[in-house]
Amino acid sequence: MTEKEQKQQNYDTDEMKERMALLEAVLFTLGDPVKKTRLAKVCGFSDKELNDVIDAYTTCAKRDKRGLVLVENNNAIQMATAPQTQKVVEKMLSDAVNEDLSKAALEVLAIVAYRGPVSRMEIDAIRGVNCSFSLRGLLMRGLIERVPDQQNKRSYLYRVTHDFLSHLGLTKTQELPHFSTLNAHRKIDQVKDL
Repeated sequence: MTEKEQKQQNYDTDEMKERMALLEAVLFTLGDPVKKTRLAKVCGFSDKELNDVIDAYTTCAKRDKRGLVLVENNNAIQMATAPQTQKVVEKMLSDAVNEDLSKAALEVLAIVAYRGPVSRMEIDAIRGVNCSFSLRGLLMRGLIERVPDQQNKRSYLYRVTHDFLSHLGLTKTQELPHFSTLNAHRKIDQVKDL
């Protein structure tokens, strides 16, 4: 058995499949690039185990022609769509941008407008669900932007864009209806702190 065949066989073990599933779930949930050291810690892998799982996932994704791939850049990993799915994904995204905002996206936009700059974790805590898809759609439409968090270099904050304010005919977020009341609402702070 060649070394390549041996590796392929190791990729198909139940243990490796479980590790690949864990990696996939964590990267899908986070959505953003994750440093390999943080990813290893979160998943409970050694550095070597993480590299083996990444290698296995990449090989299996190519072999099985999966729709998702791992992108590695600057010692960080992110899940992305596979190149062969580009046309369909672009069409879906184009259609989504031209549709009305969903109720979930409007809720996320309101949170960012009234509480921003705000982290994705805070938005998730306020809404009680993962908001990655809504944030991505709002980013693509240019209604919100992502800026580095000065307190935590590993995360980002979201705020509304100038285009958002301009579209509403506002010059600053403080001109939003009931801004002072909703911006400092005590109940939201309690939920956020949980």
